[in-house]
Amino acid sequence: MRNLVLKKKKFMTKKKARKSDYVCSKCGVDYLTQEQKDKAQICTFFLGTCGLCNEHAAITHIRNYNYLNKKE
Repeated sequence: MRNLVLKKKKFMTKKKARKSDYVCSKCGVDYLTQEQKDKAQICTFFLGTCGLCNEHAAITHIRNYNYLNKKE
């Protein structure tokens, strides 16, 4: 029974967001490929602090910018 409680507790804890989990479009556009830049993309933005430039702006999750991995 105790293992069940520990597993449930582990599942319910929310993972703390790292500083760079959310970026503004100004910082994130450098990580898009040319094909992605040419194609229309829909993503949700909200007001917050960018993890790269630390400015208060409209930010979105890094998954919308290839997880900040440069692609050729």
